[in-house]
Amino acid sequence: MTGSAGARDLLAARLRRRPGLELVPRERLEASASLPAPRSGELFGIARWSDAPAGGSHLEAIDTDLALVLYALDEPGRLPAFVRRALGDAAARQRLGEWVLDGLLEVHRPELGAAGSWDTGASALEAFGLGAPPTADDELARRSLRLLELTVAGDVAEGGRAARHELAERLYRAGREPDGGGLEGCWKGGVDEVCAALGATPSRIDFWTVVRPSTRSRGVSAAGAAAGARPVPKLYVSPAAADLGEALRRLAPALRRIDFVELKVGATLDAVLRPDKLVLYFEDRRRLEQAAESLLSALRRGEPSLRVHGVPFSGALSPDGLLSWAIDPVIEGEPMTSWRAWLAQEIAAAIVASRRSGSSVEERCGEVLQRLHGRGVDVAVWAPLEAR
Repeated sequence: MTGSAGARDLLAARLRRRPGLELVPRERLEASASLPAPRSGELFGIARWSDAPAGGSHLEAIDTDLALVLYALDEPGRLPAFVRRALGDAAARQRLGEWVLDGLLEVHRPELGAAGSWDTGASALEAFGLGAPPTADDELARRSLRLLELTVAGDVAEGGRAARHELAERLYRAGREPDGGGLEGCWKGGVDEVCAALGATPSRIDFWTVVRPSTRSRGVSAAGAAAGARPVPKLYVSPAAADLGEALRRLAPALRRIDFVELKVGATLDAVLRPDKLVLYFEDRRRLEQAAESLLSALRRGEPSLRVHGVPFSGALSPDGLLSWAIDPVIEGEPMTSWRAWLAQEIAAAIVASRRSGSSVEERCGEVLQRLHGRGVDVAVWAPLEAR
């Protein structure tokens, strides 16, 4: 989380452990108690609120480092120096913002009265210029935000019963076309035209058809780049399923003129009903952006206009969302994952964390956006912050 220009620095603020917050080491819990894993580090036990708001959560698993911070701030003071030494200021500020947003710590705000007042949650962060970041005003961004709002509203209606992995699965599968009647195989002629244009022989990997330009036959694949700890930029082409074959036919001549690593397209009807049914991978973002203009021009040629599906939680490259982009993350010590799969997990974790506040759907959505921003997501364009 980064503050706005001129805002006070959260690292300089007086802090205290929230009154009514009890720390319970795991040794004091019943042997049969099922404990969730903390978000990082070694499990200490749980933090238990005696004053959780109606509809909010009363428990959170915490790690040993966070427990040390909370014990140290029984008496008001600044963030303990060992946190800044261990993490550096930027990461320490991010973690501190998460703890305040979670309601574990309170911030002293002298401007609220002669004796000052203690605040926590979203309002406390806003006072330090760390409010919910703005979102973009394009069609794809609006659809992504609406999907987030619907997911949070559904979580409220269900009383927060869904597990994190269930929420992540819902988010990842969201936006699929509901009915593929009469579409089976209708796009495969377009795949043949792409292969002919590129002089390539397609291969089948799971439910994808993968096509590599003949000039790339000995190059590094997208999977190989990710395995080698290189972020992999990808371009989504997302027409409606019924228009995928025509989109491929229009793209075929243009694909000969661009520099890309490989293309994958759904090989089954179920894959084609996904929003991310057609994906091109590039060595770097510069090549992706150069290609996007040429490909969009090719897609716009001819009649009728292609109907747009659109990939939620990706960065729009056309006003209607027909083209968008993302970068698959490379996370040390974790298996390769896609941007959408990783982001679905992050959004789900943020939704679960927002349950503690017992706030309205709108307020919880703001909290989720704050948490995602703190995790390095530019929610204005649904891309990694460092990719701007």
